[in-house]
Amino acid sequence: MLAGKLYTDGRRETAPWPPGVQYGFVAQDGADALIARWTENKIQLYRGRRLSETEVVPALLSVEATRR
Repeated sequence: MLAGKLYTDGRRETAPWPPGVQYGFVAQDGADALIARWTENKIQLYRGRRLSETEVVPALLSVEATRR
């Protein structure tokens, strides 16, 4: 599972997933991807679209470039 989220519209996640033991699953509803993650204290539900490799790689490279 992800440790954080990247958005295709340029938004940045301000906080990573909560620390500690986490549970979760990924599902699909038509064209939408569904992600559920939870701990003993919190549940997070997300719905979005699946991305192709050509959409993901540039986003990851831009994040890596900002860390240097």
